Amino acid sequence: MEYLDYLLEDFLVDEQFQQWVLFPDKNSSRFWENWLQQYPEKQPLVENARQILKKMALQENPLVDNSRIDKLWQRIETTRKREYNTPVAISSKPKPIWLLSRYQRIAAVCTILLTGILLYYVVFRPAEMIEYKTAYGKTRSLVLPDQSMVMLNSNSTIRYAAEWDQDEPRQVWVEGEAYFSVVHTHNHQKFLVKTTSGMDVEVLGTAFNVKNRKSGTQVILQSGKVKLLIQQKEATRQVLMDPSESVELANTASGYVKKRVDPQQFLSWTQNKLIFKNTSIAQIKTILEETYGLTVSIPDTSLLNQKITGSVPSNSIESILFVLSESFNYTIIKEKNQLVFLKKQ
Repeated sequence: MEYLDYLLEDFLVDEQFQQWVLFPDKNSSRFWENWLQQYPEKQPLVENARQILKKMALQENPLVDNSRIDKLWQRIETTRKREYNTPVAISSKPKPIWLLSRYQRIAAVCTILLTGILLYYVVFRPAEMIEYKTAYGKTRSLVLPDQSMVMLNSNSTIRYAAEWDQDEPRQVWVEGEAYFSVVHTHNHQKFLVKTTSGMDVEVLGTAFNVKNRKSGTQVILQSGKVKLLIQQKEATRQVLMDPSESVELANTASGYVKKRVDPQQFLSWTQNKLIFKNTSIAQIKTILEETYGLTVSIPDTSLLNQKITGSVPSNSIESILFVLSESFNYTIIKEKNQLVFLKKQ
């Protein structure tokens, strides 16, 4: 699809995209929502283009003073004289563009396009995006532009704008797992966490955990309240959460599961430990693969249903494997990033 190769300026001049942003209807909304679900990595770029078009359509940028506008027109005039230096007779009565010569029409159109491009780069330059990534087995703490705190789990990515507009929702994009402690703003500014699974988190001020991995998406609410926006086919379902609740959306299922949990079990990674409470080996296998980047082979599939309760340091893969080996009387062979679970003879 051609939109995959689009840059920011391509979206800004695309008629279908403009129609969706400025005059949305059922068909255009369905198309772009489906396209963003199919290509979630394009969401920050599309959101930047949307915000720019809205600002251009609704108001002048109050941060632009007359001196910048004068300089802009000087640049336009200089470029126009350099590119189109053929003298043109000046009439006291301007001609409609369709009565101009072919050369004059081209010059007029190019001047308009040049004006738009310069206005965009000087006035409507999009916000700089910041991105942080963590390696397997590593975590990182961050402070967002609004002073909200984030702790990023291993093998995770977070993206957000370097500066946030007070009149727009605060937005971050998460792949992997992150714990948020969100500050409440005086103007009740929304805070949105975007995921690639079609489930977004909307909050004002609260503490919660978001896990968005290959196996699915899960939100754990520690305090406050959040509203989930879950895309289901052509509709968006809203789900309210209270503290100590979990909502899971599996990538292989069409619905979600909401239940009460002990948040500390799921937030223990923020304190560099893993807490297992009746946790199956199948679940631990997923943790080892998604969080630590290991490939796990368990020839004896009966082991997958066995469960364990206890805790172990999360920053030491050797400690985790030792506890598993001793608990289930299995030999765990580790060769680089490969793990094999074998019964002890």
